[in-house]
Amino acid sequence: MKNIRRFLLCLLSLPFMVSVSCGDGNTGVSSGDGKGEDGLPFDEPLEQTFNYCPSVIEEEDGTRYVFYCSTAVSGVIQDHIFCRKGTRRENGSYEWSEKTLVLAPRYFSEYFDAFHCCDPCVIKGDFLYNGQRYRYLMAYTGNTSSVNNKVGIAVSDSLMEGWIALEEPLITYSGDPSHWGVGQPTLLSADKKGEVLLVYSVGGNSTYNVVERWDFSDLNDPVRLSSDKVTEKGLTSLNGGLDYLSNTDIAFDEKTSRFYVVSDCHPNPTDGEPFFVGSHFRVTYLSEKEETLGASLAQSGGRSWMSLATVGPAETGFPRNSNCAIVRDPYGRVGGDEIEVFYSMSRTGDGYAWTYRIYAYKIPVRE
Repeated sequence: MKNIRRFLLCLLSLPFMVSVSCGDGNTGVSSGDGKGEDGLPFDEPLEQTFNYCPSVIEEEDGTRYVFYCSTAVSGVIQDHIFCRKGTRRENGSYEWSEKTLVLAPRYFSEYFDAFHCCDPCVIKGDFLYNGQRYRYLMAYTGNTSSVNNKVGIAVSDSLMEGWIALEEPLITYSGDPSHWGVGQPTLLSADKKGEVLLVYSVGGNSTYNVVERWDFSDLNDPVRLSSDKVTEKGLTSLNGGLDYLSNTDIAFDEKTSRFYVVSDCHPNPTDGEPFFVGSHFRVTYLSEKEETLGASLAQSGGRSWMSLATVGPAETGFPRNSNCAIVRDPYGRVGGDEIEVFYSMSRTGDGYAWTYRIYAYKIPVRE
C-alpha cells in the first residue's frame, strides 16, 4: 500500500496484479458529500493532510474509537496513527474528539517502522508483555522506505494513549526486498483473551491474503498456531474475471456464524490520478463451518465468498473508494440488521493526495 507520488502505495493500495462480484450495483445509506449526522469527515486542523485506512471499535454504549492514518505536519507525507473518540448523542449522531496521536514512526532509528506506520487494527483481549498485562492489541504496517513492509504489534491498557510498539516486527517478508512486502493487517479475537486471528496482505510476485491463528497470551513468546492463504473462491472483478483480496477488514457475527470481509475491487480505474486506488469496495461473507474459528477462511477449506454489496462512485459520489473498515465491537464482532463500513475516499487530479477523507456507508444484511 505505499509510494507517494503515488500517495503511500504502502498503505493505500498494493502494486497489485489483477472472483463475489464487484458489479452487483447494491445500494446502502451513505453519509453523502458533506458532513452528515455521523460527524464525518472529521474536522481537520492541518491544511494539507489526509485521513485514511480506518479501524473502528464500537463499545456497548455506542461510543466509538476510530484509529486511522494521517500526517503530523501539514504538507509532509509521513504516516502516523491517530485516534478519535466518538461520543453518541441522544439523536444517534456523533461528536468526535480532537485528533490524537497514538503511534508514530520511530524516526532516525534502525527500527522497521522508522519511516511510515499505518493500517492500524485494534482489538481487546488479555496480553502479557514484559511482565505487564494489557487490554488492547494493535497490528499495523511499518516500513523504512515505502517497500519491504512488515507487520508490527503494539499494546496498551488504554485506547487513546500509552501505546507501546514491540521492538521487532511480528511478520516479515522473505522475498525480494524491493517488493511491497507484508502489511494491511486486520485482527479478530478468537477467545476474547489471548488467541487472535490475524489476516494480512502479501505483495510480491503475486498478491494474496494470509490468515493465521496466534496465541498472544505472552507477547515475549508469541506462538503461531496455524497459517494458510485466505480463500478467493467466488470473487469476481469489475470486468467479470477472477479477483483477489486487498485492503481487507474482517468481522464475525456469532449469531449467524458468518465472517464478513470488506475489501477493494479490481482492476483499478484509468480515468485519472490516482490510478493505484480502487473505485469500488465490496462486502462479502461466508459461514463458519469448522469447530476452530477462522478455519473456513482458509483456502484449504474450499469455501466460496458470497456477495452482500458492491459500493462505488454511484453510491458514494466519489471517484475513489478504498481502504475500508467494518464497525465492530472491541473483539471484532458484529450483529444486527446492517453492516456499517468506514471507507477512504479521494478526489482525482492535481492535489489528490490531500483529499483523502473518511466517510461511512451502511449496508443492509440479508439472510
